[in-house]
Parts: sequence; C-alpha cells; structure tokens
Amino acid sequence: MASRIRKIHIYHPKPERLITAIEKKLPDREIVAWTKEEAFLAGIEEVEALIAFRPPRGEWARAVMLRLLQTTGAGVDAVLPASDLPSRVRVTNARGIHGEYMAEFALAMVLAFEKRIPTWLEEKAKHHWKYHSLGMLRDKRVSILGIGSIGKEVARVFRAMNMIVSGTRRGGEALQNVSLVVTPEKTKEIVCDADFVIVLLPLTPETRGFVNDEILEAMPKKAVLINLARGGIVDENALIKRLERGLLRGAAMDVFSQEPLSPNDPIWDAPNTIVTPHLSGWFPGYEDRLANIFVYNLSALEVGNSLRNEVNRTLGY
Repeated sequence: MASRIRKIHIYHPKPERLITAIEKKLPDREIVAWTKEEAFLAGIEEVEALIAFRPPRGEWARAVMLRLLQTTGAGVDAVLPASDLPSRVRVTNARGIHGEYMAEFALAMVLAFEKRIPTWLEEKAKHHWKYHSLGMLRDKRVSILGIGSIGKEVARVFRAMNMIVSGTRRGGEALQNVSLVVTPEKTKEIVCDADFVIVLLPLTPETRGFVNDEILEAMPKKAVLINLARGGIVDENALIKRLERGLLRGAAMDVFSQEPLSPNDPIWDAPNTIVTPHLSGWFPGYEDRLANIFVYNLSALEVGNSLRNEVNRTLGY
C-alpha cells in the first residue's frame, strides 16, 4: 500500500471553484493552488498529486515526488508526449464527463446551419424581411472522426434525430447508433457523402494535421466541418481556402491551432463560419465532476487499486 498524500497541488489560471469542490470531498487535505508558471516551477519538487491545466513543459524531471498527474480535460496533448516525465507518474484525464454537453453543442451547431441561424441574424441586423429555404436533419449524414466516449454520445443524439451516422475508430469495431465504422485510414470513404463532419480526435503526433487538404477535398460542397477536438488536427489555412472558394458549405470551429485566437486571424472572416472560444466541453458543475475523478484516483493510488481514466502514454489518450 502506498503512503498517504497529504498535500494536493493545483495549477490552473482560475482554481477557485476546483479548490471548493475538492475541499468538500477532502476536508483533511491541504490544497496549494498556483496560477502562475513561476510559482509552479518554484514548487514542482514538492508535488505528489497534481491537477493541472496546461502545465509548463520540460520540467518534469524535477518532479521527484510526483505520483499522480490529473489533467483538467479529456485531451492530454498539453502534457504528452513528455520524455522527461518519470515512468512512475500515473497520468489520468477527465474523460467521460463531457459527452452529454458536447453532444448538445454539436447538435446546436448542426441546427444552426440546417435552420440558417447565422442568416437570420444577418437579416435582422439589416432589418430585412426575407425568406430562405430551410433543411431538416432526418436522413442527413454525419461523420464523426474519432468515436470515443464523447463521440458515442454525439452518435446517440444524432441517431435520435433520424440522421445517418458513420465514424472512425482505431479498432474499426461496430458501435451502437453508428451505421458504419471504419479505421482512420479509410476516413475519406465516410466523409465523401457527409452533410456534416465532426472532429473529435485526440491530438497526438499521428493526428496532428490529419484533416488536411486531402481530407477536405474528399468532402462534398454540401458539407459542414465542425471541430470540437483540438485546433492542431485541422489544417486551418486549407479550410479557409476551401470556404472562400465555395467548396464547403461552412464550418463551426470551437478550437484553434493558436489560442486565444488572434483578432487578425483570417478564420474570423471566413464565409459561413461560426467561431466559439473553446467552450463546447464546459458546463456548470464541471469542477465538481472533475473533482470526483481526482478524489477517486487519489484514493485508488493510495491503496493500490486501478485508476479511473488512466492515460496510455504511448498512444496519448
């Protein structure tokens, strides 16, 4: 049995709600929160259990006491790969708490295009009373790139709307609510007739730049690209060019290769594009659900049990 961890460290720009959530569950533990990189680097040698949002890279060799690293999101690309992270460190993520909320967000984006919400906002701004034809979701085709825990919930919601759902998964195994599952190398086969393509892939060295000009070219002009994963997965310059040439119906982008998005970034002015500031996975009560995972893992680590959401450091998810 491992020794008890008495001090918990948090690295986060706004840790207050997370502190409150953990204090409720672990009133007998000391909590130290850092909001600045300088403080994190000054204290890294004393850390045993850490909850971190985008921690500084390249300093893990100094974390001589670190045993548990809990990321605040499902993606771990802000931490991995990390060759200097000691092998004893168990890395866990927040997988499983986002699905319902991100499925709602994905549905909102799909409906925004199908019911032409941006068009109505433009007409309102111009005081125009003008009719535009609308679509409906029944029998529309949606392709989900990367069907993990979030993708399964997205598939369930879209299937309930009588849409035809396909997707990619590393193993290619059949899934409930998905009519066709293929492995990632066959992505073009399912996007070629899609009305909507939703990106939910983890960002790893293998997926960086995966949605490139070749994948975008395989999508029909009627298609809308929705990226709720990580910005580095989509070639944004190639996407903008296709939008400007009218070769795609539109895009909804919640994540970007550089965040915050620069006011001068050309994606702001790309036609038929909805831009949101990386919020599709956040919801009221997020910190409570994250704290549940961390508290479970801390207890499991201390008694030698299996951890929840442990990350495969080789695969990166």
